[in-house]
Amino acid sequence: MQRITAPTSQLSRNISSTWQLTLAGITFFNLTLVYLWHGAATVQVGTVGALMVLVVGLIWAGLAVVMMYRYRWIIDADHAEGSWTCRPWVVVAAVTAAVALGVLTWISIGLVVASIVPVAQVLVMLRWSTGVRSRFALGLTAVLVALAILDYRHNLGALNADAPTTFILLLAYAAIIPGFTVFSLWWWDIVVELDQARLAEGELAATRERLRLANDIHDLQGHHLQVVALQLELAERVLALDQAAGLEHVHEARRTVATAQAETRNLAERMRPVNLRNELENAAELLRVAGAEVTMRIAPNVATAPSEVLAPVIRETTTNALRHGGGKKVDVALDFEHDQWQYAMKNDVDCSNTSENLERQWSNGSGLASIKQRVREHNGQVAVEGTDTTHTVTVVLPHRKEIH
Repeated sequence: MQRITAPTSQLSRNISSTWQLTLAGITFFNLTLVYLWHGAATVQVGTVGALMVLVVGLIWAGLAVVMMYRYRWIIDADHAEGSWTCRPWVVVAAVTAAVALGVLTWISIGLVVASIVPVAQVLVMLRWSTGVRSRFALGLTAVLVALAILDYRHNLGALNADAPTTFILLLAYAAIIPGFTVFSLWWWDIVVELDQARLAEGELAATRERLRLANDIHDLQGHHLQVVALQLELAERVLALDQAAGLEHVHEARRTVATAQAETRNLAERMRPVNLRNELENAAELLRVAGAEVTMRIAPNVATAPSEVLAPVIRETTTNALRHGGGKKVDVALDFEHDQWQYAMKNDVDCSNTSENLERQWSNGSGLASIKQRVREHNGQVAVEGTDTTHTVTVVLPHRKEIH
């Protein structure tokens, strides 16, 4: 299956915890085995032999960690240069350490099962084909249990009185560790596959959305262009006979173009995601650059606010404060109370500008009319209040679930 490569940071955020648990679990089992072999070797052959078992065992456990990191890197990147065939030294070193540890444990402890477990652990960590690893691990488990029984019958008598407890632990680990390792790596594979499926689903959804947007733009522009072409053709025909009628068709074509531009702009605004918190912070930064002292209050659940309505309102009120405000102080607030969103921008005004003048300036422009129209379309209300020193625009909108 072709994989979709995710950015390392994104993949780490999503599934690194699962990987850390997988790595920690397998490493814990390996280190516990080394500890048990070291303890048994101390009893049987003394400190020097036990130290050799400990050193080689730690090297084996460390190489197992390297193998698991290589395993994750291959799964994450699915890169040909990172495959096992291109990095044979990892497997060779791990197998060599496993064989050396097996020989040392056989010499020092005298149990065949203890000498086979390191090699078995390395083998089950390789990248086997689908279904092969589980059958291989099942066969290894059967072999290890059989060897443990043979050890119990033929080699256990050579051990001292404390050996049965150690042997029982080794037997349990011999029966558990191949299956545990295979299950852990299988679970990791499943998590990665699920993450890849999630990424594929996200890309598919984005592709569908782009196709839908392309169809909407095609339908919108195609219709208006067809109308414009017809109007210009009519103008061309009648212009020589009736100049007034021809110019009227030209004016109609211009109005159609303006309508197409407005509808295209509205479509783009509906499709463009808006981060309302960023919009508010950008407005505050713009006002501060202009020299105003800005205080801002934002509701904690701002992510659920109707951003497609409030974002243009924020831009328009910010422009108004920059144009007509006194430039000294601006208060911005977005609150959520009683299942309603309330946005307010209060700014000081130039002493030479009365509130009546400000209202008239807004009324003469398209800013206030545009805000009122947009808000009323979503069942909201707009209030403009002012004194000789302050000017406030307040917008109240129902919660998103009530917007129609």
